[in-house]
Amino acid sequence: MFNKGADTTPLFDIVDGLPYSADLNTELTVVATTSGPCVGVSVFLALTGPVDQGKWESFEPYCLFGDDGANYREGGYFDAGTYEIAAFPYNVDDENGLTMSFTLSNGPAGPAPTPVPVP
Repeated sequence: MFNKGADTTPLFDIVDGLPYSADLNTELTVVATTSGPCVGVSVFLALTGPVDQGKWESFEPYCLFGDDGANYREGGYFDAGTYEIAAFPYNVDDENGLTMSFTLSNGPAGPAPTPVPVP
């Protein structure tokens, strides 16, 4: 997960099933990386949840809301909630696709703190 713009430092890497927080008053984007037989192919990114977005990207970086090379120029406002992000490479076996879910809340960027149990 990244802020939109020229800063290519991730706020956090999405790991399947984990909760995260980010400033939901700023535009954010998701960027996918590829490896193995998926390097250099077009990738379809699909986000479902409180905000839905889909985009084909033909060149790295593979950004959910588009880019112009090193600048993640577009972003979207995310609402708090549970999301699923999927990335599917074009013309490569379906087994090379990836789907992950995550929960997003408003707050400082990063993994959401683990709640402390009340005795």
